[in-house]
Amino acid sequence: MVLGETLARRVFQLREFRNMTRKDLSRYSRLKEEKIEDIEAGIETWLSVTERQLLAKALAVEPVLIQE
Repeated sequence: MVLGETLARRVFQLREFRNMTRKDLSRYSRLKEEKIEDIEAGIETWLSVTERQLLAKALAVEPVLIQE
């Protein structure tokens, strides 16, 4: 799989690849669903190290793939 260039596109692609809804990703990552929506919409473009690690764990990828 070739991942998109933006954080928004990568998170969306990885979530879709895992057949997860935003609600699923929110639950597994412990981030609010609104935060996931903002990330995928490109509104939220910076993630803390902790948020990046939580998303990466929920998506079963290395945190380096969830970088801005």
